[in-house]
Amino acid sequence: MEENSELRLDDIVKITVAEGQVFYLEKRYADMSHNIKAGLGCNSIESITKEFTFPDIRPDVMEKVIQYLHFKFKYQQLLDRKIIKVSQVPKFELEPEMALDVLIAASYLQA
Repeated sequence: MEENSELRLDDIVKITVAEGQVFYLEKRYADMSHNIKAGLGCNSIESITKEFTFPDIRPDVMEKVIQYLHFKFKYQQLLDRKIIKVSQVPKFELEPEMALDVLIAASYLQA
């Protein structure tokens, strides 16, 4: 998808986490999570509604995971096109106090 192309409703994934917090994420970023991508690709209610619920993930943790999905998408594109080398990918900034929770959520989402 090009930056200037119009976003369609089919390109948006809705993610609800703890406390009922809702995030909307472009499918191209959501696809960086193997768990979400698999849910969108199978014959399930999630593939039809494009809605996922993760009640055990705190909103601040999901926000950081979503930031990581954007980061991963951006640098994977650059690596795939051989524009940069792995050694040129910067570190993803993560506060130490959130590290374990983000790691657990990212592991569950297979991000």
